[in-house]
This record gives sequence, structure tokens and C-alpha cells, in this order.
Amino acid sequence: MATATDSVSEAAVSAPRGWTDKIVAADKVKAMLASSIGKTDASIKDILEQVHGDQYVFSSGTDFYFWNCSSDEGAVVTDPKGKDKIWSQMNTDITKVKVRQL
Repeated sequence: MATATDSVSEAAVSAPRGWTDKIVAADKVKAMLASSIGKTDASIKDILEQVHGDQYVFSSGTDFYFWNCSSDEGAVVTDPKGKDKIWSQMNTDITKVKVRQL
């Protein structure tokens, strides 16, 4: 999780509890996520990995997605909109993040 001592600006939104932005093999993960939703590697941003799980959350263009590596299933976030609001809702109650299955 990002903290005030990280190189990330204090104004940046921290990763929600249980998620990290420290992605191991980030290029491979980016390629896997891009392929999973039919986008280019360069379009994948804001990647978070579930600390003790198999899920990622990430953005491509203006949309945010969840991807489960165990089931090879994904969903696009429909509400809330925007990184700050999504991260905040994930931190408060992830079950309230509304999604549409891909």
C-alpha cells in the first residue's frame, strides 16, 4: 500500500486495504490484462493486485476493470466512476462497487 514515505505524491490516492500497487512482473501482468479485455498493453494503467488473492483492478481508457486470474473472468466497473471514488469505495465496502460481467 502506498504511504506518505513512498515516492508517490501525498495527494495521490492510496491503494485500498488488501490491495497493492507494487506489481511483480508488471510488463507481463499488463500484457495479460490487456489481452483479457482486448486492449493494447499501453492502454493499461492504475493496476492494483489483491494482496492475498488472484484479482487485479485496473483502468483502460476511461473504464476500470476487475480481472480474476483463477476463473479468467472479468467485469467492468459501472459505479462509482473515477479512480478516487472507486478506490475509496473499495476501501469502505468493495461489495458496493457495481460491475457488469464481461
